[in-house]
Amino acid sequence: MDARANLDFGPGFHLNPHFIDAKNWCEYHIAPFAGSQAAILIFQIPMAVYNAWIIHELDYITSEPNLNGLTEWQYFVQQCPTGEINNRTRSRYDGFSGPQCSNPHQLPTRTAKPRYTNEISQSLAWQISLHSSNAQAQIMDHLTSVVTFTNIPPPLSRLLFLLLLFFFCYYTCCYF
Repeated sequence: MDARANLDFGPGFHLNPHFIDAKNWCEYHIAPFAGSQAAILIFQIPMAVYNAWIIHELDYITSEPNLNGLTEWQYFVQQCPTGEINNRTRSRYDGFSGPQCSNPHQLPTRTAKPRYTNEISQSLAWQISLHSSNAQAQIMDHLTSVVTFTNIPPPLSRLLFLLLLFFFCYYTCCYF
């Protein structure tokens, strides 16, 4: 769950059907800012409940001439961080589904690319983002378990970056 406006599907309650991807997300995006702790909420949503929601599956295959040759998914993902996909567009649906974006920090200047899972059998990293307060409230009725992680070590790339930054700052301060 995240309320930041600059996400690929905009603000909402984001769901990921792949456990390893959810764990990796926690390790890289939550734990470093939450005292090396994170949690994965696991929901079992009955098909009758899911089918009652109006979830728009974004087309990520077909290029559309009226969208400058982008697919509906690429257009949506590129416009969400800029605010072009507004609440009026979102309010028509309870949520959206489609691939996760592999390059969200390059948007909107670069074309969005779908991300693949870190699972043994790679597939598109899918997500569902619930935007309506009704769907967000209903999902809490289907929380079945919580997996918590503590003492998660910082990701190596961030640790390496911090070390390089430290040495750069030390070198710059001490020798110039």
